[in-house]
Amino acid sequence: MKLSKILGFIFVYINQVFRNRLFFNLVLILGVVYFAFQILVIPKIEPIWEAFNDPSDYLYQSHKDLYSLDFYAPEPTPFFSPRPFTTSLFYKLAGSDAYKMIMLQKLTYSFCAIIFALIFIFFIRSVILKICTFYLLLFFFSWQNIVGWTDNVLSEPYSNALLFLWLGFFMLFVKYNNWIITILFCSITVLFSFTRDTWPYIISLTIFIITVFDFFQNKSHIYKSGFTFLFCIGLFFLQAKSSEIGQRHKLPVFNNIVGRVCKSNEYLEWFEKHGMPMAGQIKKDFSNKKVSSENDKHYLYSKYKDSTYLPLMNWSVKEGKSIYQLFLISHPSYFFLNDQNSQQIERLFCCNFFTYFKNNSKPNDFTQTTFPLWNLPTTLVLVIILFLFSIYLKNIFYSIPLLIAFVFFINALISYNADAMEVERHLYLTQIIIQLLNILSFSLLINISLNLFNKKLYGI
Repeated sequence: MKLSKILGFIFVYINQVFRNRLFFNLVLILGVVYFAFQILVIPKIEPIWEAFNDPSDYLYQSHKDLYSLDFYAPEPTPFFSPRPFTTSLFYKLAGSDAYKMIMLQKLTYSFCAIIFALIFIFFIRSVILKICTFYLLLFFFSWQNIVGWTDNVLSEPYSNALLFLWLGFFMLFVKYNNWIITILFCSITVLFSFTRDTWPYIISLTIFIITVFDFFQNKSHIYKSGFTFLFCIGLFFLQAKSSEIGQRHKLPVFNNIVGRVCKSNEYLEWFEKHGMPMAGQIKKDFSNKKVSSENDKHYLYSKYKDSTYLPLMNWSVKEGKSIYQLFLISHPSYFFLNDQNSQQIERLFCCNFFTYFKNNSKPNDFTQTTFPLWNLPTTLVLVIILFLFSIYLKNIFYSIPLLIAFVFFINALISYNADAMEVERHLYLTQIIIQLLNILSFSLLINISLNLFNKKLYGI
């Protein structure tokens, strides 16, 4: 008997053992319990949020009336900078108590990570592979680079958690023409979108691509995807309006002008021609500053309240966003970071960014020495191979990793260009997505190989 047949019989036998529904569920439940224990059971909660300004804004916004427009699109005050409402909503659910908020963040993150893992393994045929992938995903979701954010009252914990939940339901949305899934997906999209102001761009782009595909290749899904795309466009403009009311673009535009644009005389002259005031003063004060460094950050902070810079601040509020967007469109080399050196671009792949949270790894935590395990070239090879299988098997599901890779490439560029001061804080997700895509791609490729092997060996 050939070795391949022997191995095939052994695999089938083991697979049958794991197919016992009670045994399979028990194995998954044990993984869930251990994962939840690792995330939720912590020795102590340190009030590290007291050193940051963001939590006080979320606290203030959480005290506003839930049924008031002022909660969802508040106006700024001298002591309050409005934020997208999702984090404040969860803060309100926690009774505006920071310690309860930390536990709610951890619970929400655990729930979303588990749901994502369960949704993904639903698309895998082999029971053994389902279990291996489930445990590998839970191991990945235990990485401090992700979990650590739940120790601080910031937008990142809910952005991370809802991102994974959104990606899970996106897979269901693409695969099944089901209006219940579509409504749930749209509901999750609202909460996810309002965690950060850059997400509406990525959400709209992702759904646009799926809608175009359905229009040409999958007519039966076009009503569902068309409805969702229009919903996301409406959400995009709604969030843009709330951002305008809250003047949430003021400081990012200011940071970009003084932190990056002013390094080039050509760029600075372009903005001056388009009505930006104080070009000479900006060049004098910031041409030799590196606002991403801690010392120069404090120098930049001092200018926020400096009356000398009031004309630039007023311009940032009224015209800054639209002029900066026009600049990005008309200067693609800037958008694609041609003015940045290799050390600066390396920030696209930052991880274990402990400035905003403490490294609370447990003694038996191996995630820190495991991740990041894969790099960008590995990711590109895997997602392209899967895409080729998607074409060969005529199954759009296997194109999802490539789609995720593409939209998060765009997200990295948008986030990098959004605020010159906090690039690392906005781009820690790039490395997370790279690691996640490798896990998903490996599992799907093994799943395809097993399916083709069984078809060839057994005709099934």
